[in-house]
Amino acid sequence: MMKLSNLLENFKDGKDVLVRLESGDVFVLYDFEIVDESIYDRDDYVLSTMREVIRSEFNYRDGTKLEFTLGDIADLIDPITRVSYLKAD
Repeated sequence: MMKLSNLLENFKDGKDVLVRLESGDVFVLYDFEIVDESIYDRDDYVLSTMREVIRSEFNYRDGTKLEFTLGDIADLIDPITRVSYLKAD
């Protein structure tokens, strides 16, 4: 999981990434950061900012902070080039 957390944190600030979660929700997110382990006593929570909702049963506004775990991530894709950063099995 460390490789994935490093990948997320190394995206440039403001870099849009299409994220598909295991739940089937799909978002364009940016500004990823790993939540401090002391908050949840876990080191796999990610906080990012919503740019666009592609598919979700919930309504989110642009700029909403979204929190999820590294294990929730199914795909990471560049929304412009469609280059895949990650394809979880």
